[in-house]
Amino acid sequence: MNVEDAVDGLVHCLRVNLTDPENRASASYWIDDSWVDERLRKYGWPQISLFEVGSTSEEARKGYLVYYPVIQVDVFASGKKQKQQLADQVKDAFLKSRESLNASGINFLGLSGESDVIEDERVPLKAYRKTMVFRVMIYSSG
Repeated sequence: MNVEDAVDGLVHCLRVNLTDPENRASASYWIDDSWVDERLRKYGWPQISLFEVGSTSEEARKGYLVYYPVIQVDVFASGKKQKQQLADQVKDAFLKSRESLNASGINFLGLSGESDVIEDERVPLKAYRKTMVFRVMIYSSG
């Protein structure tokens, strides 16, 4: 497994496990590894962006490499309450899916930091952003 596969696995985990705090279908979320989508600008739909911001690696026994990617998850929403609900759902989804993620080769180590951003030049004026940073561990045969 490589880092891109791990990011894809985490995106899939969120797509399967999240429900919308506004009781819309989960398909109304935009979950991807890119920046703000036009749907947030036009319709105010919440967005989750997930991408790797760094990683370290070390050699393990028998030709395996262990990667420790740092994954940043940005939650964009149209209000503080929706932002917090969505951030809580992201954390819960990863924690509840820890066993299945591990079975797929992604060892979820946990949340290593989070911060609130009230205004962001990339999103409409009344949008809110929360950034969470997670650490994971993946194995790769060398």
